[in-house]
Amino acid sequence: MLVVASSAIYYFYVAVRYYSSDLTAWISKKSSRKTAYTTVTRSPVPTEPLPSKIISDNYETSESAESDYDELEYLIGSIQKTISDAAARSMKPNELKGALGLVLQEHPSLKNDGMRPAINELVASECAKQNIPISESEADRLWENQI
Repeated sequence: MLVVASSAIYYFYVAVRYYSSDLTAWISKKSSRKTAYTTVTRSPVPTEPLPSKIISDNYETSESAESDYDELEYLIGSIQKTISDAAARSMKPNELKGALGLVLQEHPSLKNDGMRPAINELVASECAKQNIPISESEADRLWENQI
């Protein structure tokens, strides 16, 4: 029992002597967490159920947004794959433009979407990575297959 007590006293001395700044930071961090948790207030839960029309409209919007997101992800992957394949095969820029035009035409719902400028920028940047000269304005014309 004496050995346990003397060991505890020794380790307490070492902790205070050599790790006092760490201990004070740890203790102050603990106390700030307690105050942060106590200041959180909860808003009251509404007691009226939502009309089923609102719930179904939100579900449809959520479902269509998810499908748009999936289509966008698929388009991004297709663009990156087409450009990397073209670089691997040393395809001419005009041939790549034709291939990218076909990829973009497969997604007419994204044609008039707000993401079109970002997609054009993606095409230009991916082409720049592969040293293929296609600008954003050329990428924008690919949607109409005007190149």
